[in-house]
Amino acid sequence: MLRGNISRRTFLKGIGLTGAVVGVRLPPLEAMFNFGGTAYAAEVTTGKVLESPIESRFLLWFNGNGIPERYWIPTEIGPGYTLTPCLAPLAPFRNDIHVISGLDNAAARLPGPGNGHHNSMSALVSGTPFSGRGAGGSSIDQVIAAKIGGESRFRSLQIGVCQESFGESIQRNMSWADRDHPLPPEMIPHKLFDRLFGTKDQGWVNRKRSVLDAVSNDAAQLKSALGKQDRLRLDDYLASIRDMERAIAGLPPHYAQVEEPETGGLPSCKLICWFTPLPLDNLESPPTCSPNARACRDFRG
Repeated sequence: MLRGNISRRTFLKGIGLTGAVVGVRLPPLEAMFNFGGTAYAAEVTTGKVLESPIESRFLLWFNGNGIPERYWIPTEIGPGYTLTPCLAPLAPFRNDIHVISGLDNAAARLPGPGNGHHNSMSALVSGTPFSGRGAGGSSIDQVIAAKIGGESRFRSLQIGVCQESFGESIQRNMSWADRDHPLPPEMIPHKLFDRLFGTKDQGWVNRKRSVLDAVSNDAAQLKSALGKQDRLRLDDYLASIRDMERAIAGLPPHYAQVEEPETGGLPSCKLICWFTPLPLDNLESPPTCSPNARACRDFRG
């Protein structure tokens, strides 16, 4: 298999039920990279191979009400630390992970409008005091997205599973374009799925067919040009998309409503399990540089 003979911008394309264009972006394949795997490569008509850097990605995951430090932060500082219970699943990647502790955020303690929740939320996401209506400035994910977003189809995606915020924007939104300018999260899985795969067909919403049906011919043609490892990787990636469709098909009927639905008694952990593959798959097949996920049931007395 030649390196660099498939563009990293390649999409599997097809036509949906109502004539809408469907696009499925590819995961990183060996055929997209140079021989060292250090950069994307694309062969041009002159016979020269041009290289472009691998994009950076930023994922912000918010888990409301915090985690006890003893479960999260190692007692040792530096390499060779003992993994805490929360970090244990990351053991295979420990050499690539930095756990940052000992931070302070003075903005959360500045006098001003709002209570401890308001002040802490604004300081957490933006490093600025609560304005009285929302965050006092751009959130960290938007600052980073402005730098690394480049030509991404979505510079950032906001995703959430929280249905309760007491009507307060500062508790509902993790992303802020600027002072008092929230970027609300998408909370309905099928709407996020359809946004990512570029179709408004009613058939996709109801999951009567797979979005993969529309791109099957394009996928088969591509596989014929791929090496063994790339074919396996593509198969696994497409299977993960189908798994997401099946999960969305199992949602309660009221999740198809336009208005934000109630959970119907579904536990938060189940909602999180349905939503999590969407931002993670988009780190692998990157139409976005800064996905933002909020997993929280907010504050309950």
